[in-house]
Amino acid sequence: MALVDSFVLTVCAAALACCILHPTLVFGSNHIQARSSSTASCTCETATTMLTCTAQPTGCDADEMPYGDSCYRFLRDNRKNRKAAHRDCIARNGHLVYIESEDEQNFLAFYESFFYQDGSGNDERYWIGLIATSNYIWLDGSPLHRDLSTFVDNTQLGCIFVQEGDSHQIVSEVGNCGTARRFICEFPPLTADVCQDEERASGESCYIFFDSPKTQSEAQATCQTLAGGHLLYIETEDEVTFIESLLGDTGQSEYWIGLMTQYVWLDGSNATYQAYDSESHNSRGQCFRMYPGSDFKWNDRSCGTKYAYVCERELTAPEMQDVSGMH
Repeated sequence: MALVDSFVLTVCAAALACCILHPTLVFGSNHIQARSSSTASCTCETATTMLTCTAQPTGCDADEMPYGDSCYRFLRDNRKNRKAAHRDCIARNGHLVYIESEDEQNFLAFYESFFYQDGSGNDERYWIGLIATSNYIWLDGSPLHRDLSTFVDNTQLGCIFVQEGDSHQIVSEVGNCGTARRFICEFPPLTADVCQDEERASGESCYIFFDSPKTQSEAQATCQTLAGGHLLYIETEDEVTFIESLLGDTGQSEYWIGLMTQYVWLDGSNATYQAYDSESHNSRGQCFRMYPGSDFKWNDRSCGTKYAYVCERELTAPEMQDVSGMH
């Protein structure tokens, strides 16, 4: 069977898609076997070859197909003009598809032709994220690899869509931007920021302590090498309890925190929660350390003194793109 033979051999992800989405598809004497729940793999067979692909966890939604580092969604039922399709993909935290390699092109052609050949003669044209400039560029400004795309000889100005050509290859064509067409969105899986193995999680932050003594400025510089990191800000009593559990058995006696002067953290925010030692401010220092020996209370010290320290890193959520003002 040419369709399977041509694309399954070159695009493993497409073969995997067959097994996941259509475990019992039948094409003459060839078939695609169901994925094994015990081995998380599937086998695609033809008369001449056998290919096994292993399923990998992805961050894609159920109605999306993973390939490479991206997820793909074919929007077939709610057709839109080029501008509306572009905005729709952005609202989904993605963009109209960029076709940047031969494997990606084969994957898209295989997926569309294998799963959506309904024999109805419906228009199988899809908007993509290519801009019709003199050199052709994608929406992010990257250039088109011309050897990847076959253009229909067409002098019409407008927007670019793709359709399936001969031998299941993708063909690009320029058309009226106002025509409602299907479209393909591409976007990376949304991955949540998580604490690393050496960090301890509490609330919306990750914490890690360092027992190599440094000055306060040196300690802060080390913390800032972590994404979103800084010396510890203590903002609630619950946070103090967590820090006690984290540092109780470390053997260190004093730790720098991110407090500068009496009431302000290093980022300029006010220290609304305060746990000063009764003898605080006696040293006339501008930096503060916490002392486990006095219930983790804070006391001022010279900023040049070297202590162990605790870094804190706030977890970040994936950002949605703003679609206001998009054209």
